[in-house]
Amino acid sequence: MPLSTNEYKQGLNKRESFLLSALARADKNIFTLADAKRIVKKNTKELMHSLIEKKWVLPLKRGLYVIVQADCSAVTLEGGLPPSNYPDISEFLRNSEM
Repeated sequence: MPLSTNEYKQGLNKRESFLLSALARADKNIFTLADAKRIVKKNTKELMHSLIEKKWVLPLKRGLYVIVQADCSAVTLEGGLPPSNYPDISEFLRNSEM
């Protein structure tokens, strides 16, 4: 089944790019809203909403997110198996204090 253009990631603005770059440098594929607030300071919830809509970030639960890797296709996001190098989200959720 062919993918439509709305299933692909959209481009990032400067603040979104800055946040994702800072998280990647810190090796934080899974991060909290508090982590994001420490980096961007202002309007963090709106920024996260935008990243979710653009398919760069997936919410795991309230205040906890994962960066969608570039090799993770729209099909994978809709219920397929994640790439083998994707972070072990289930292990992180079991150990999370949120």
